[in-house]
Amino acid sequence: MIGFVGPLTVSECGFPDFELIGVCEPHRGRGIGRALFHLCLQNFKQRGARLFELMTGPTNPAQKLYLDAGMSIVSIFVCLEKHLDD
Repeated sequence: MIGFVGPLTVSECGFPDFELIGVCEPHRGRGIGRALFHLCLQNFKQRGARLFELMTGPTNPAQKLYLDAGMSIVSIFVCLEKHLDD
């Protein structure tokens, strides 16, 4: 195995999702992740999905892949924290 995307799900109301996409370190940078992502989108479309949303961290290197695939940033979440040892 050199890469993985899945599990692919489409909810009863038509919202697609996947848990993880990844490529093993020695095989990165060869377009495998891009191919897996496009196959994922194609699968969702074939299953009747019309919109795909995904959340990712702002420093996730895969964000470039998603943007290059035509996705757009529609929201940025605020993360709050409190150190409990204070």
